[in-house]
Amino acid sequence: MAANHGFYYAYSYDNIQPGESMKVEHTVHFDSSNADISKLTALSVSELQAMREAGVEAEKSAFNKVCDAATEWEAKAADTLLLDKAIEYLNIPAAEHTGNQWQKNRYDDDEISNSVYKMYVRVYEQTQYNRDTKEHEPVAWQVSWSVGTNSPSGNGRNQFIGGQDRKRFTDKAAAEKYIAGRKAAYANLFTEISPPIPKNMTHNFIVNNQLLPGYTVQGEPPEKSAVPPVTDKKSSVMDKLAAAKDVAAKSRADKSDSPKKAHDAEL
Repeated sequence: MAANHGFYYAYSYDNIQPGESMKVEHTVHFDSSNADISKLTALSVSELQAMREAGVEAEKSAFNKVCDAATEWEAKAADTLLLDKAIEYLNIPAAEHTGNQWQKNRYDDDEISNSVYKMYVRVYEQTQYNRDTKEHEPVAWQVSWSVGTNSPSGNGRNQFIGGQDRKRFTDKAAAEKYIAGRKAAYANLFTEISPPIPKNMTHNFIVNNQLLPGYTVQGEPPEKSAVPPVTDKKSSVMDKLAAAKDVAAKSRADKSDSPKKAHDAEL
């Protein structure tokens, strides 16, 4: 933004992104067409230099005030950032799943899922034109399957557990037997709607350093409430967040004494 102040133009490039950044940039440019320096040129160079030094000190004083205000902004922005992260956590939608039932998905694949795991099976039927019957007849079946985590939408992370791409069969019964075997091999993952998460997969269900609600970790007690009930209405946001940190720290300390279980899922 530019502003005309007579003998100079002031340009400002100020911007704020709450909880992220603040930019304050101002420059001044001399406008000779509107300037009148006759009163100043009547003075000596030493007098002008002394006036300039005083002006520079006044500039520095104003600059220091801006810096102090920027430091104050940092603390306020940190509060906003922490609140944004808590809001982001609470806005993560629950994972969509089939309730441990095999269903057709939008790609016409067989799919089964719960809030932790997802498995799909895809069969591509390869055909060949038969000149005698004048029809396309199946000659092979390509089976693809995959098992992985089913992270909630918005978390954006899923971990591959096992799978194979385009395994070819020339006998349909053999393909169906293979599919049944793969489904049976991972059936143990689909007995609960929200099974405990193996330790090496918890990062897929953590947002802003906190396990998403409704999940548990193998070998660890359920997560306690991160924020204790508010009893003092005058408490500041930062007081409440500090109390929440204390609760989280105690919870982590309790967990460190819990028995550990190794995850033996196929990788």
